[in-house]
Amino acid sequence: MDPLLGSTIALLAAHLAAVVALGLRLRSQTRQLRTQHHLIETLARELPPGSRFEEHHPDGRRVVLTLPGAAR
Repeated sequence: MDPLLGSTIALLAAHLAAVVALGLRLRSQTRQLRTQHHLIETLARELPPGSRFEEHHPDGRRVVLTLPGAAR
């Protein structure tokens, strides 16, 4: 096999692997966003206006969601 052809095939295979990995990551992130969106819609339907929802993560992050109509 021609060395140039072999290196071209290897380069294309590496790029294909990177594109597949990116696609899998995007699919996972899309699922997370859909789940978060569903949670927000459910909270907005079930809780009274102005309700505040806090989520604490093990790494120290805190997410706060305040529904519209809140007295600040």
